[in-house]
Amino acid sequence: MAVPCIFIVVQTIFLTLSFVRLCLAVNVVLRQPGQCDTEAPSVRCPDLPADSCCQASFPWCGAMICEGCNAGIFLYAYHNNTCTGASDAWCVHNSNLKEKNSTCCLDLGGGEFCGGVWRKGWATTTAIPTPTSVTTVVTAEPTGVMAVVTNVPTDVGWQEQKNKRCFGSIEPTIMSFVDAGGRHRDIYVPKGQMDRASELFMARDFEGLVNQFMAWPLPEHDSKAEDL
Repeated sequence: MAVPCIFIVVQTIFLTLSFVRLCLAVNVVLRQPGQCDTEAPSVRCPDLPADSCCQASFPWCGAMICEGCNAGIFLYAYHNNTCTGASDAWCVHNSNLKEKNSTCCLDLGGGEFCGGVWRKGWATTTAIPTPTSVTTVVTAEPTGVMAVVTNVPTDVGWQEQKNKRCFGSIEPTIMSFVDAGGRHRDIYVPKGQMDRASELFMARDFEGLVNQFMAWPLPEHDSKAEDL
């Protein structure tokens, strides 16, 4: 019976590690143009797996950050909501900064559609190329200065990485904003209803947002909603 027991233990460990990998608390956050401040209105894809595409549309295609990304994580921005083709901007969380979860903020250009992906490290064994054009951005958070790369090198390994397709597209399900009374709000937006929520936000109908959508986090009995 020793062999089956060992197999069960190994299988249990593997499943546990797989669960942990899928449940990393990484949130891709999208905001309006020029809004890198943590208090700025935003939508987010919570607990987004690596290589999955957080897809969004106007007015949330201005800036993008990754919450929970550790040093060495790559963040890619696309001017489409499928995250296909070459990325339009990228940055890497800098291991040289003092803060473990140092934030880089990508400029999405403010277009109609956009998407974002985070990935674990480099696609090949080649060294990370030196950026050919770098713009430094200071966020409103005490996380230091990050490099935002807008003009990428032609390294083969880089091309393989940035053209890698997404694992799947996921709509944002959380919207954050400050209402007319100055109160910070987080609401849960079910799948397929982000356009409606965005219309209310753009009309500054904060009362409508609060009345039509549930506060986030959801009550415990609803915390495992199928579309999260």
